Amino acid sequence: MELKLLDNLQWHDVKKQFNQYFPFLKLECFSQAHAESTGTTKKAMLDGNTPLKDLHLKQYGSFTFDETSTVNAFEQNLATVYGLHVHVFRHSGNVFIETTATDDWTLKAQNQEAKSMSEQKAPEQQDFTDKDQWD
Repeated sequence: MELKLLDNLQWHDVKKQFNQYFPFLKLECFSQAHAESTGTTKKAMLDGNTPLKDLHLKQYGSFTFDETSTVNAFEQNLATVYGLHVHVFRHSGNVFIETTATDDWTLKAQNQEAKSMSEQKAPEQQDFTDKDQWD
């Protein structure tokens, strides 16, 4: 598996490449680094239309990885080799959640967990209009 990180691409192009391998995960880029097992504020998240050349990468080329890479290793390698501060998000219900608590899982395991969560059906008797149950 590889991500092409070329100066003529925009960040959304990289996100699409990643999503082809892992359809239940999302890759986001941030203007600042995050510590292991911690999140990053949304206002530090880069717009998908950001050109890679504006990110001043350490280098351009193809980043090779495989599905057995842990999320932490994947994120750290992109930071070390290219200077990209990325975070993997996993689809859960109607939202994407940061994988901070499960950074030690492989990309494959994250994707499988997200897929299984999307295949589960909510109980028909569940009342989503009852706000008290979520407080």
